[in-house]
Amino acid sequence: MRIIHAADLHIDSQLSGLSSALADHADADLISGATRSAFRGLIDWAITEQPDALVLAGDIFDGSWKHTGTRRVFVEGMRDLADAGIPVVMASGNHDAASVLMAEVIYPPSMHVLSVESAETLRLDDAGLSFHGQGYATPAIEHSLAAHYPLPDPGLVNIGVLHANVGGSSGHDNYSPCTADDLRSLDYSYVALGHVHARRSFLDGQRTFAAYPGNLQGRSVRETGPKGALLVDLADPRAPHVQFQPLDVLRWEVIEVDATDPARPMSSADDVLAAIAADHQQLRAHSGSLPLIVRTRITADPRLLGALRASEELTELVRDVVAGSTLEKVTLHRAPHEESDAPVVDAALRAELERAIDDLAPGEASALLTEVRTRTQALLRDSGVDLSSSTALSALIAEAGQELLDELSAGDTP
Repeated sequence: MRIIHAADLHIDSQLSGLSSALADHADADLISGATRSAFRGLIDWAITEQPDALVLAGDIFDGSWKHTGTRRVFVEGMRDLADAGIPVVMASGNHDAASVLMAEVIYPPSMHVLSVESAETLRLDDAGLSFHGQGYATPAIEHSLAAHYPLPDPGLVNIGVLHANVGGSSGHDNYSPCTADDLRSLDYSYVALGHVHARRSFLDGQRTFAAYPGNLQGRSVRETGPKGALLVDLADPRAPHVQFQPLDVLRWEVIEVDATDPARPMSSADDVLAAIAADHQQLRAHSGSLPLIVRTRITADPRLLGALRASEELTELVRDVVAGSTLEKVTLHRAPHEESDAPVVDAALRAELERAIDDLAPGEASALLTEVRTRTQALLRDSGVDLSSSTALSALIAEAGQELLDELSAGDTP
């Protein structure tokens, strides 16, 4: 008895933080269609594995806009699973709550969409499975759905399906909030979770009683590492065996280089570039032939940091040493002041600042860029900065934001 558990597919969601210059990139088609390709990989893998059911725990789509191409891709996948005799159990999440993409479509009888009105139970008697769950009727659910899930069915293997923030995970809206103890108390064999994009299991001793598979395809530098779905073996309902299957078609990674690390001393830009090259080689070895999108974060003391910022070719030099991968961005960070016991900026504010910097991309801040052009036209006329380029101005704004974060975090560093 086995199920495949996937969540947060976000089909047709675009990868963020990438320059418009990638329009002519060799992997441009792969990048723009990554979420679709990962979804297709999920379908093909399920057909190969022949589980008793595929469980989709919310956010299959990335919004409620009506895009027939997105819907068609999903429906074709569901029909392929139906032809292979694989039932699907799905609950909507906050991104596809009552989505128009789910309306006015005739899905195969083997696809079961859980109610958004109240928790319901779906029994697959031939497989000996009983699914319990509820989808989102609105994008924001601020009460615990799990609190109203039914008692387990005697004689069947019970599985919960829930899109929720368990334990108040940071970086995600606190929708359908609940605790690990709340899920344990349901007394199901397994709870298939969605919403949090990082893979995580909840254990009771050695028993996995609930898990997040993470999203199917990383979409930004905040979603690094392998992404995919889970194969859950329920041969022993009291001790599910959970196995991760990577399904992403390209991968985000961050190369962290700390030039102040005494175990890896660096005193020049050449030393930094050599460290980036070595770390990149290790990433490539672990990812095989999978295309990588990498960001490099360089932390250095003020002297080396100044030299790096003064280099007009730094980004191109880094691009050369990560050849074979797509360079998303190079960020420079000032090392914390030696006399500072802790950053001046509290963790929550720092996270918000970093997210704002990460999310800034060409074309996404047109009003801000227009204001920058207006106010700096005379000042930058002879600077060599291309005021007509949104990409160039976005990079300058992001760099200024990072410098602000460095200053705030370093306190009174001279």
